[in-house]
Order: sequence, then C-alpha cells, then structure tokens
Amino acid sequence: FPILASLNIGCFELLAAEDDKDFELFGDLLKTYCTECHTGETAEADVELNLFDSISALRRKTDLAKRTLDTLQQNQMPPVDSLQPTDEERQKILLFLNRILKEEAERFAGDPGPI
Repeated sequence: FPILASLNIGCFELLAAEDDKDFELFGDLLKTYCTECHTGETAEADVELNLFDSISALRRKTDLAKRTLDTLQQNQMPPVDSLQPTDEERQKILLFLNRILKEEAERFAGDPGPI
C-alpha cells in the first residue's frame, strides 16, 4: 500500500502543478484583456474578474466563472473596440474554465447543498 499511496500523492502533485500552470496563463490572459474594465467597485456589469486571484478563489466562484465562460463563448467580450485575444488564447481560456467548472460539478454531484 505505501507504493499506491506514493503514486496517488505523485499524481495529485502533477495535477496541482498543471492547475498552477494553467491558472497562471489564465490570470495573465485576464490581466491582458479583461481586468482593466472588470476590477473593483467600478467593474463593468458588476463583473469583478480580479476576484479570480487564485485557483481556489476560481473554484469557489463558479457562478462568476460560468458567467465569464458564457460571455466569452458568445464572443460578447472583450468589446469589439478593445484588444482581442487570439483564437488560440480564447480557446485556452474556454478550455480552462470548462475544465474547472466540470471538476467542481463532479465534486459536488449529489450534494443537495444547505438544507
């Protein structure tokens, strides 16, 4: 069993490292294309993307993550007159948000929430 335990820990560390790498890219893309308008009390449409300051914050704010994903999928953001992500950058954001939302949905599957 010690071998299995170390394999599980090793897999977890690899996944965590991948999350960190993906989140860093996600954060860089948000800073480049989004947070100028979506930060703090003056955030456009009350969408404060600066709240995604860590992977755990992103995982806690799935409603905002879903809203962000939907808006990006519909090409509603960034506005036409703003700097636009490349198709590859947009795809990376969408894939990352989709993955995080799927993982969170699976993690809470069957949980009825507060009763």
